[in-house]
Amino acid sequence: MNSPEKRCLTVYGNETEELEEAHEFAGFDLAAFRAHFGNPDNDQLMYNEHPVNPEDVAFLSEYLPQSVIFDFDRYSYFVSCYV
Repeated sequence: MNSPEKRCLTVYGNETEELEEAHEFAGFDLAAFRAHFGNPDNDQLMYNEHPVNPEDVAFLSEYLPQSVIFDFDRYSYFVSCYV
């Protein structure tokens, strides 16, 4: 049975703090994401948003179906969950 939750990369404008884009991950691997982001015990399914830093870009790019240009000066990025 497939889980109804989806994980995506959300992009928020630093000036407006509004959602600008969302990119759904292809082939989301919960164990790999937990290992990479050091997920705490109180969020084992990664339902909470997790901030993305420049050192996370190479890892995340493996799971994005299209190329994303990361600009940390203008945008903030998060691994997010939605149904």
